[in-house]
Amino acid sequence: YATAYALWVLAQVEQAGYAVPAEALKRAGDYLYHQLEPKPDADGSSPEILPFAPGDPLDSMRAAIALHALSQLHRTAPVAMERLYRDRSQLPMFARAFLLLAMHRTAPSDPKVAALTEELLGNLAEQQGTAQVVERISYSLDSLFHSDARSDAIVLLALLEVRADHPIIPKLVRGLLDRRPGAAWRNTQENAYALFALAQYSQRFESQPPALVTQAWMGQRSLFSVKLMASEESPHPAASVDVPIAQLLLPQAQAKGAGQDAVPIILQRTGSGRMPRIEHAA
Repeated sequence: YATAYALWVLAQVEQAGYAVPAEALKRAGDYLYHQLEPKPDADGSSPEILPFAPGDPLDSMRAAIALHALSQLHRTAPVAMERLYRDRSQLPMFARAFLLLAMHRTAPSDPKVAALTEELLGNLAEQQGTAQVVERISYSLDSLFHSDARSDAIVLLALLEVRADHPIIPKLVRGLLDRRPGAAWRNTQENAYALFALAQYSQRFESQPPALVTQAWMGQRSLFSVKLMASEESPHPAASVDVPIAQLLLPQAQAKGAGQDAVPIILQRTGSGRMPRIEHAA
């Protein structure tokens, strides 16, 4: 576990443009590979028993973490990957997310990648404005520093890489932010994965400073018009607009009374940058 975590961190450091000794990365990768893959028998065939303990859920989770770290170096351990996928029902969601990342980087068009992605999506508790991972674990994972917030962050990392266009991702971001008991998460593991996931989200969706006008209409009637312009003092401007519920219900009731179709609500963004999140409440 410690080697996999350190290797993941060092791989991020290298990708960020800092010097990391290539030999250190190779030796760490070799160590993890030999922990995962069996040494061939004398006749060249693979033995049935792998280095990590068969049927041990904790060992399988460590193997998933190690596979993810290896994938950062564009390396894989195919026998271990196939076995973990076969026995994935014993893995919590964060370990399946690590396995998904490794499989996607190895063979993105493999149908197993799509199947595993759907399993992750199927274990998210989605509410009006948020989504969070549902972990069904009956034993302690303290030795792996598990927490619900960390699972949210790791699953978010996987979906950002594998299914970045899925509409639940902004909700998962909000759910991760809601896990904070205060200004930060509870410990270094939660902070590390959460900040890394949010940085990935920001780079993909919020890298362009907003310079836009957001407008809304109900039929031909304007509901609001809000201008958002980034500045040095406010790089991520936000706005709040309240629309009385009567303004939304009355036209619908009138249309229904006249035997007409429901009046559509139209949202429009003009300019550059990401449209802000729209919330509604009755």
